[in-house]
Amino acid sequence: MDLHTLGGTHTALITYRYLTDAFTETYVAYDPTTPTFILRKPDGATATYTYPTNAQVTHPAAIVGRYQIIFIRDQLGIWEWEWKDPDPIHPGGAYGAFRVGPPLF
Repeated sequence: MDLHTLGGTHTALITYRYLTDAFTETYVAYDPTTPTFILRKPDGATATYTYPTNAQVTHPAAIVGRYQIIFIRDQLGIWEWEWKDPDPIHPGGAYGAFRVGPPLF
């Protein structure tokens, strides 16, 4: 698990893709209708951000399938995040976690 220091910003990126050919393992990027980011802070509080409703989620340079969110690491402990596509046809997404500790110096 990655270790980061308290404060500063954290960026979570995703490129949504779906499998088009299982034999050749070919994937194609796509833009979900409502890409959703869920953040759980160490204190258990959760926040949900959806593009384009919430300005925190951006679609940089209009790259197909690419979305990002930037947030501040303001609590010590384990942070968890998840990208979701609520569309049942392409239920893509990603999950991640990291630990925030005090500055070393």
